[in-house]
Amino acid sequence: MNIIAFAGQARSGKTTMAHAFARSALEQGMTPVILSFAGPIKEIAQHEGLNKDSNPEDYRLFCQNLGKSMRAEDPDYWIKKFSEQLEVYAKRDAANLENSLKGDDKYSEMLVLIDDLRYENEFNLVRRLQGSVVLVVRDELPDQSSKWRDHESEEFANYWTTAPMEDVEDMFDTAILNDAKDPTQQNLDDVAHLIVGQLTSDVPEDFFIGTTPEAEDLSELLSLMRRLRKLFEEDNDE
Repeated sequence: MNIIAFAGQARSGKTTMAHAFARSALEQGMTPVILSFAGPIKEIAQHEGLNKDSNPEDYRLFCQNLGKSMRAEDPDYWIKKFSEQLEVYAKRDAANLENSLKGDDKYSEMLVLIDDLRYENEFNLVRRLQGSVVLVVRDELPDQSSKWRDHESEEFANYWTTAPMEDVEDMFDTAILNDAKDPTQQNLDDVAHLIVGQLTSDVPEDFFIGTTPEAEDLSELLSLMRRLRKLFEEDNDE
């Protein structure tokens, strides 16, 4: 089982990219599953009759308050809830592999896509499970002045979105520059296909990958700048 989690500010495109990755995983012979750390919170909200589409403000406020209250009692409360859910899929993947080894079925490795990594302990869990973390960056965020962007759930993404490039490269496996207001599905799928192949086969690629041709040009420029910086540092050392 492979795990890829998406970090980034709210409405940066994490869930959109998770679905693009799922389509790519299917094409590459894997079995994709999209999960959320906030899944248990969302289930409680729905049970309380709150709906994200019909009443987004109350829904978001309820989820944030519930998440915060339980983390105050146990910082890893939701991590434990998520781990229980993940264990179910891990056992299912192991059973599929065992059946394949017996010759009963063809094995299709499971790719778990987590679309809402928001906290450091969530990041640490993914790393302990040898998963990959992708940072999604979007310059023009909707609702930038909304109060909910000051919530603690945004602190991790807010910091890493503005952190020095070398620190971001050390922290994450790759980053997606989602600079298009409405990127086409083909662009998203091309990006997803490249990164899924990179993270599941250890093929080295550029760190920054964009959802538009312009972003791809920026990726090449950033890559060139990093190579020049490395050469400059090597010259200074000599």
